[in-house]
Amino acid sequence: MIEKLFKENQPRELATAIDEFCIAALTEGYAWRQGSPANALQLGKNIELLMEIAWLLHPKRDKNLIKKLPYQLQLSTNLLPMPLNAAEYWQPELFLSRFFQYQSLLQWKQLLICFTENAIGSGSVAEELHSPELLNFNLYLKKLVYAVYCLGLGERDN
Repeated sequence: MIEKLFKENQPRELATAIDEFCIAALTEGYAWRQGSPANALQLGKNIELLMEIAWLLHPKRDKNLIKKLPYQLQLSTNLLPMPLNAAEYWQPELFLSRFFQYQSLLQWKQLLICFTENAIGSGSVAEELHSPELLNFNLYLKKLVYAVYCLGLGERDN
């Protein structure tokens, strides 16, 4: 599933699409400019798939998640710029734990529905949600793209 998700959308492209999706959801009036509304719905489905993959990958038990990290943490240059910091890049499962500590899978999906409805509608998600949720939705999703990509495809080994 991870390969299928990233086959059509590289992490950087998916993160940019998430930005556009969030901007359309925040804008009063119809603001989706990336083709038909069906494109926004498909993006919403891809984001939901990303969340579900992350749910399956994230460590649910009390495991010792801390691995011995390289002395000098470096990010893969072919993925830059990316929202993950070096520690999250090398241990993306730590970010997945943080992602699901912030909101449950159900809560993330509810936020996604709210954003999707507003991205293809004429309202603004800002009327329904508070500022921290608006900002964190975007930031956490972009980080999730890279964390799942790193876990699923082993990019950290390159």
